[in-house]
Amino acid sequence: MGQQVQPPEIVSVKGPVVFLAGPVQGAPRWQPEATARLLSKSPLVNVANPFGTDTAWAQQWEWEAHYLQVADVILFWLPKEIQHECSRAYAQTSRFELGEWMARGGPLVVGIEPGFVGEDYIRYRLGASRPDVVVCQTLPETCDAALHQIE
Repeated sequence: MGQQVQPPEIVSVKGPVVFLAGPVQGAPRWQPEATARLLSKSPLVNVANPFGTDTAWAQQWEWEAHYLQVADVILFWLPKEIQHECSRAYAQTSRFELGEWMARGGPLVVGIEPGFVGEDYIRYRLGASRPDVVVCQTLPETCDAALHQIE
């Protein structure tokens, strides 16, 4: 039976792993919806959800590094900004991480909500350098594409 795993504990899981990646600060809370959809559509899938815990950064990075290594697919969801934070660019970490995983290769599914700032550029770069990556427009479609990759 699949499950959601979250920091800080690293647990052994059986079955495929979908890692959730995307912005947190200034973003809507999309992770619960993604987790619920993934678990309801595939009872054997495990969802590595790094969001929503108060874990020290060192533990968080260790946890993320582990589950990114074992993930069968990394699901990036890039929703529109709902609350602006003047001290940092929206989705700055997610954009960096997406670029990193584009360069590394490996199984990615990317969802970009229409209106996400930089959407056209990200779509262009994905198409040019990683035409194998599925790019979706809605969170449900993105979740379904991730599940399709691990079937």
